[in-house]
Amino acid sequence: MFGPQVNLWALPLGSRYAAFEEELDVITDSTPLLSVEHSFGSSPGGQAERLGADFQARVVLAGIGMLDGWEPQDGTAYYAIQGPTDINRALDGMQVDPFGYAVTASEENGFTELDSGFTGFRPFGQHGDVISADPSMNLQTHLHLERIFMELANR
Repeated sequence: MFGPQVNLWALPLGSRYAAFEEELDVITDSTPLLSVEHSFGSSPGGQAERLGADFQARVVLAGIGMLDGWEPQDGTAYYAIQGPTDINRALDGMQVDPFGYAVTASEENGFTELDSGFTGFRPFGQHGDVISADPSMNLQTHLHLERIFMELANR
């Protein structure tokens, strides 16, 4: 019973992420914190928030979603970037424990959905390419992230 569809991993990883964020607050003082999460990373990120993590922004790249009960936090900007045929879209909003994630990173759940720039039917390609360090693979993602970084830096 392994894989990103198993939501049990979100609980311990979210707890560790919340503790890490708390330590960052001590070190960075009032520096804005941005959480960039890919795929399964959106679930521990959401769980960390439920446990008190305070990010000024979260960017979810091809996110699988958050556990039932997650809600957006006041003062946090939420962004989602995902290809139109990304494989994770097939599971949007489905949770039957211990599988799946009830809360999709979507406008109805408080996220600003940004255009990935991807076209065509490439469920696995879009999923992997959205996080590529190579801007020729995902220029839109790089441009969005650069803008969000600058907005946070200028707060």
